Amino acid sequence: MTRFGTWSAADEAGISSLWLSDPLRATLKGKRLRRALDAPTLKPGVLPAPWQQVLRGWLRKARATTFMKWESLYTRGNKVPANAVEPLFQVLMQHGELELKERRAPHGWQREAVRFTDPSRLRRELGIPEPDEAANELAERRAIEYAHPALDVARQGLDGTSPRTALARLELLDALQKWHDAGRNRGHATRRDFALFSRGSTKGITPAEWRWLEEQLDLASLGIAVHSPLLLIAAHCSLVWPHGTLDLAAIPGFIGLPAATLASIEAIQSPPRQWRLLENRTAFEKVVTSRPVDDAVVWLPGYPPSWWRDAMSRFLKLAPAAAMIACDPDPDGIAIALQAGALWSAAGLEWSPWRMSATELEGLGHRRDISQRDRERLDAIAPLLHERPELAELAQWIAEHGEKGEQEGLFD
Repeated sequence: MTRFGTWSAADEAGISSLWLSDPLRATLKGKRLRRALDAPTLKPGVLPAPWQQVLRGWLRKARATTFMKWESLYTRGNKVPANAVEPLFQVLMQHGELELKERRAPHGWQREAVRFTDPSRLRRELGIPEPDEAANELAERRAIEYAHPALDVARQGLDGTSPRTALARLELLDALQKWHDAGRNRGHATRRDFALFSRGSTKGITPAEWRWLEEQLDLASLGIAVHSPLLLIAAHCSLVWPHGTLDLAAIPGFIGLPAATLASIEAIQSPPRQWRLLENRTAFEKVVTSRPVDDAVVWLPGYPPSWWRDAMSRFLKLAPAAAMIACDPDPDGIAIALQAGALWSAAGLEWSPWRMSATELEGLGHRRDISQRDRERLDAIAPLLHERPELAELAQWIAEHGEKGEQEGLFD
């Protein structure tokens, strides 16, 4: 008989026993532990997929210091039938991953509770986070503030939210801060653009997360369009679709065309002699009223989002012409002009900056000091300016004088 308080030798199944009460004095209420002490380590990844699913349910909140009732294996295993639990239980016992507590009953030994001997290792190998991992990570982030005031208010509003949900939402706020720091708030991107930016997938943000973002933030002020984006254009050409033609010359000002409809344009009649792009909305509207009749004027919504690039690429394919691009005389404006101009370069067409010289910036009545971020932006775009001497001269003036301006003052 096994000596009380010591583990027995392993039986033919490799399982040892430890009495929790003196067997010489035990009644039917005697208890013992059962465990494989010298068993090979289990690699949970080799288990059949259905077994792994059950095991994941058992491991979510399992602790090495705590027994769970035997019956809870069924509830934590998504109420799987006994014939699915039993084989997995036996494998775990044989590999020493479980310790079983039993009590004596009139009909023999009855299972009472089980304990995982090293649940952290199994969770790690199955890619399951530790039970307190999210809470610990969230606690570490509590004191981190966002530079953008609205984002920081949204962060503070996460108090009381479950750790996992809070971390997922903080991830989105992190992305919005990076989005803002990159100047993307100066554009009019779609939700798909931001989802791709933040999660690497255009469908990476859930409807519930979008609702939360809408409730907490003015997405439009961050350059994320809530509604279908519109391309603003003024021209005397006609756009031809499979089922009709739109004569832009009949419109006295400009028109907003849903970006989704522009991909199906088949032809452009009376195409423009030249494209004129303006970043500043006020400047755009001023130029619309005074444009040459043969020129098409298009609003450039900051850093050109994907929908705008797609629409303009379609226009250039059907109506190739050179472009004049006017953006704010500041580091972001230079970067925006380069990105927009890249569409013309890719199509083998000429483009040039418009009202973006150092002389014109110097002549502005109102200029503002540049920030550290502006200087970093200048450093980032410097390698791209060797073929654009006018923009290179503008960038040099901004760096030397520490000042920048706005496009609106150049079109008074």
